[in-house]
Amino acid sequence: TAGLVGPVATDVAAGRAALQWLMTEMDRRYEHGGTSRPIVTIIDEVQSFTEDAACSAMLSKLTAKGRECRVHILAGTQNPTIKTLGDGSLKRNLPGRCGLRVTDPEASRVVMGDPTLRADWLKGRGHALISAEGALHNVQIAYVPETELRRVPRGAPRLAQWDEADPEVIGARTAGQKWTADDLAHAIAFAHTSPKAGRPAFIKS
Repeated sequence: TAGLVGPVATDVAAGRAALQWLMTEMDRRYEHGGTSRPIVTIIDEVQSFTEDAACSAMLSKLTAKGRECRVHILAGTQNPTIKTLGDGSLKRNLPGRCGLRVTDPEASRVVMGDPTLRADWLKGRGHALISAEGALHNVQIAYVPETELRRVPRGAPRLAQWDEADPEVIGARTAGQKWTADDLAHAIAFAHTSPKAGRPAFIKS
């Protein structure tokens, strides 16, 4: 589609490569500052990636640090369990929640982050709850048929392929999920200059 950075990653190896590119871009934005266009990474069946240690570590760091430099993650799953979302840091750093109908209260709690928001009571067929920035919205999601989707203008991705993931680079950036001195300095600077400076702009995993 128009605006696509690279090819869709359809397996874990490609996912590692795409996430490594995203980590590099996030670090570049922290280093150089300024205003950049938002990047939204959409992950379907996120458990396919959280089961991989390298992908899980990168996702945890991207969700912890990415928003302040306009790098965003949308993660979806049909199997909402605590295990699906890895070690917990990923779930904590996904502040916006959208839940369609699930089958039981525990799945609803995992999706919505609040046992009083009952996605298992939804009607189905696109009926959803959205919880974001302290507000709750009861919405109907539109169904777009495949014939309509085919009419959406499409362009070639900016990158023909992702560079192969380098385990040493991934390990250096995610080891222990700890902040380096540079990470902390950049995060403090962003917290100070962010238009949302009224809330903490960095979280230590």
